[in-house]
Amino acid sequence: INRCEGYEIKNLKAVKSSANGTLNINGKNVFLDSIEIDSLPASVAGVNADGIHFEYLENAILSNLNIQSQDDCLGFAYFPIIPGNPNNGPAGRDTPSANIVVTNCVLKCDIATGIRVGNTTAIGAAEGLALDNQISKYARYENMTFSNIVFNKAGESGPCIIMNEIRNNMEHPNNNIRFNNCVINDSTSTTTSLIEMKGNAYVSGQATYAASGLIRNYNRVFFNGISGTHNTAGQTINAGGVSYLSLSNYEIQRISSTADNEIITRLVDNFYLKDSVVTSNPLSGTSNTVLCIDYD
Repeated sequence: INRCEGYEIKNLKAVKSSANGTLNINGKNVFLDSIEIDSLPASVAGVNADGIHFEYLENAILSNLNIQSQDDCLGFAYFPIIPGNPNNGPAGRDTPSANIVVTNCVLKCDIATGIRVGNTTAIGAAEGLALDNQISKYARYENMTFSNIVFNKAGESGPCIIMNEIRNNMEHPNNNIRFNNCVINDSTSTTTSLIEMKGNAYVSGQATYAASGLIRNYNRVFFNGISGTHNTAGQTINAGGVSYLSLSNYEIQRISSTADNEIITRLVDNFYLKDSVVTSNPLSGTSNTVLCIDYD
């Protein structure tokens, strides 16, 4: 659905699709309600069966979505412009996306993530420079609210929430993104964070901090009322390249026998933590840190 304005999709069910359940919704004044997508397992080997991907989106309410997918359940990302590639995204990529509400959803992903906001899952200087040439500097997301979301994490899925934005040329950062009242049911066996946010190409390693400059591709990110379990090694939150990060009423219990840092921040300028409980498994037998702030 490309460059459409003022439309509603309601009471739709898609089962065992051979590729994306819905690929690339792009438009303004969009209302989706009571959508069910079930693409587990993928019906064609080697094909990533996504849920719903959004590129440019403005003034949207997405409610009562029940998605089981092999790849991302809900993806918000501007697709790269690759010369000669027939899969280039639609028009609207120079327009910021704004005013998006996602509520009352149940998401289960096999190999990727429940919700993705940002243009890559890769990290690194070379990847960031490549995206500068492929994605408009104006492309960004702002004023997004996710509420009452249940993440059922199983198989070999990645983080429940991933926000990776490593471009160097963004005119303004992704701004004012809120997650309220979310439940995470983690039963995976792979090592991964529950929430991963990297707004700078260099946040993966301290040795490269000197080259990072002041790039912060996320600003004003709020997590409030996040609860659930973490069954694997890996941080519950791994965040970096953020101007302002707020974490309140956050209660996660690690049930795996392998310990790790629970909350780790790198290159986060302002970090607010309140009324939160993170419980580690006392039988892990290895040392771990509940909160690790690593800036310089």
